[in-house]
Amino acid sequence: MSRYNKKHYEDVAHIFAQYPRGLHDGVVKDFADLFAADNPSSDYCGYCGTDGATSVACPGRSLALGHSLVQHKGFDRERFLTACGLRLKETHLPGNILGREY
Repeated sequence: MSRYNKKHYEDVAHIFAQYPRGLHDGVVKDFADLFAADNPSSDYCGYCGTDGATSVACPGRSLALGHSLVQHKGFDRERFLTACGLRLKETHLPGNILGREY
């Protein structure tokens, strides 16, 4: 489970977007790396929650009994950098930056 939520991402992006580009690029990228490491992409079972990266197999791996593989997109680094002003001229944090709400 992530230590950070959408509001954290929005607040940090809003702060960085207020400053001229170039003054904080390295710090913004460090925050992007921190958030991405905390909330990586992964697959999990939408029924029982078993993580696809673990050695414990989902009991419904055959996708029977309502089990289904769901892809958690994780933190969207590019969208965060854009919201901070390091990519396209966008000053708001795009939706779905978490990939999946916690």
